[in-house]
Amino acid sequence: MRCILVGNYGVANLGDEALKEYFLKRFPEVTWQVLSRRPMGTGLYHLPFGARSLFKPWWKTVRAIYKADAVVFGGGSLFTDIESPLACIVWGFHAWAAWALR
Repeated sequence: MRCILVGNYGVANLGDEALKEYFLKRFPEVTWQVLSRRPMGTGLYHLPFGARSLFKPWWKTVRAIYKADAVVFGGGSLFTDIESPLACIVWGFHAWAAWALR
């Protein structure tokens, strides 16, 4: 099974990083691809939401979402405006892409 793990990874957020480690270790039978601001290994960039992110290889993320069996949102406060008023829009865009591609 191939899954995409969406969260605010790669920004030194201890809670999100702990959730990422939980998913990766708890479900080893899953082939995970993690969306991150600073992807490593099999990681992918977040979908673009701003001028700078347009220059990252976000099209690989679109292809991975299309091919994935599931998209998992693994952050505790992704859909709240606690950290940023645009957070709901950013992560909602990822949810919309997953819905539209599958």
